[in-house]
Amino acid sequence: MECSNLLSVITSSYNFSGGVVGLSIGGKIAKCSNNWDVKGTQSVGGIAGGLYHDSLNGETVIEECQNSGAITGTGSSPGTVFFGGSVWSGSFVRLGGIVGVGNKIRILKCINKRHNCCKGIWCF
Repeated sequence: MECSNLLSVITSSYNFSGGVVGLSIGGKIAKCSNNWDVKGTQSVGGIAGGLYHDSLNGETVIEECQNSGAITGTGSSPGTVFFGGSVWSGSFVRLGGIVGVGNKIRILKCINKRHNCCKGIWCF
């Protein structure tokens, strides 16, 4: 996939919001860019809100993508987060300059051009 987003993305009731893709299970996203702000409720990313491994069709890859927009989360998601050997429980908004939340994915040669891009409770 090669693409570019030139407009702001604002969602109010969806769990996955991205500048290019909301949610992808499997596949490859390549040479995409997001140039505007992305605002969502739970899993919000500059390129993809959520990326997950596809056990039937192999790996999920995002490569040579870039984000220059601000990422904002407005909702909350109850759950548990494991980070740096610590366990945090409560409500979280998962945000990222490239991907909001992912599982068993590869991110290659991607750039987040927005310094301090994330505005929310939990930001990677």
